[in-house]
Amino acid sequence: MRGLINNVKDWYAEADIYLHTAWYEPFGLVFLEAMASKAVIVTLDGIGNRDLIEQGKTGYLFHEQNPELFADQIQELANNYNLYSSIADNAQKYTKHFSIETKTDELINFYKKLILTTND
Repeated sequence: MRGLINNVKDWYAEADIYLHTAWYEPFGLVFLEAMASKAVIVTLDGIGNRDLIEQGKTGYLFHEQNPELFADQIQELANNYNLYSSIADNAQKYTKHFSIETKTDELINFYKKLILTTND
């Protein structure tokens, strides 16, 4: 290993898969960070989690805490580069909807509409 990594972004860059076993993730920023770094998400289908992960397209959701299911999915991703690459690419593209530029534009447009509405 190349020394201690102090930056979370660097940890994500080193990861191929992000395993998340919590039932609840209120917003899912950890998912977006991992997906932006092209780490494939393998997680439980919990509240918040399903809002960001599209099954088989941007990651994988499981309905039960079953270590064998998680292990099987990880093994499939490790053995099938084309599948892994497709999911990682889709996930990274999906995160663009949450970029600072996109969200800033949305906020500015919201305020413009609000100003126009109040001036009518």
